[in-house]
Amino acid sequence: ARRRGRLVEAALIVGAGEMGVRLAEDLAAHPELGAVPVGFVDTVPSPEPLPLPVLGPTDELSRLVEATRASRVLVCYPVERDRDLVPLLRACRSRHVDICFVPRFSELGVAIPRSALDEVWGTPLLPLRRGLAAPGAGAAKRGVDVVVATVALLVAGPLLLALAAVLRLRHGAPVLFRQTRLSTAGRSVRVVKLRTLPPQAEP
Repeated sequence: ARRRGRLVEAALIVGAGEMGVRLAEDLAAHPELGAVPVGFVDTVPSPEPLPLPVLGPTDELSRLVEATRASRVLVCYPVERDRDLVPLLRACRSRHVDICFVPRFSELGVAIPRSALDEVWGTPLLPLRRGLAAPGAGAAKRGVDVVVATVALLVAGPLLLALAAVLRLRHGAPVLFRQTRLSTAGRSVRVVKLRTLPPQAEP
C-alpha cells in the first residue's frame, strides 16, 4: 500500500546539507517506510542541486508544517545553533507531528538503546517528541486491532488446529501454554499460545 502512495505521511527535512539530502533520497527510494519527503527547511541555500525544493527558512517551520500537512519533522544538522532551534521546534508542539533528529556523528554509531531509536535505511533517528494523538485515535486503533486479529484468527484457524493435533500426538495434553505478562498499560494479561516444548522441558 505504501509503495502505491497509500498510508504514507508527509515529512519535512530540516537541514539541506549532505545528511539531509541522504535522508531525503533514502526515504524517496524506500516508500515502504511510510514517510514521503516533501521538501527541505533551511535558512542557507545549498550550492548543490537538491532532490527536493527548499520550502522556506527554519524560522517558518511551524507554518510549513501546517502548509504541507507534514506529520514528521526530521532534523539533520541545519546551520542554526541548537538553542536557536528549540523555540522553533516548540512552536510545533500543538500540531500532530513527530519530531526526530539525526544524532551527531551517527556514522560512528550511537550508544543509545535500539528500542529508543527510529531508523531510515541505516541512519539512526532519535525521537525528540511524539505528536499528540488525534481525538479518537486510541479507539480507532483498538477497532482496527480487533478486526485484523479476528480476520487473522479465522484465516489461520485451520493451520492452528492442525498444529494442535500434531502437538497432541507428539507430546500429549495440554497443547496450549498459558502465561501472564505485563501489558504496555501496566495491566496483567493472560497470554495463550501453542506449546512449543514438552511439559517436562518447561523452566
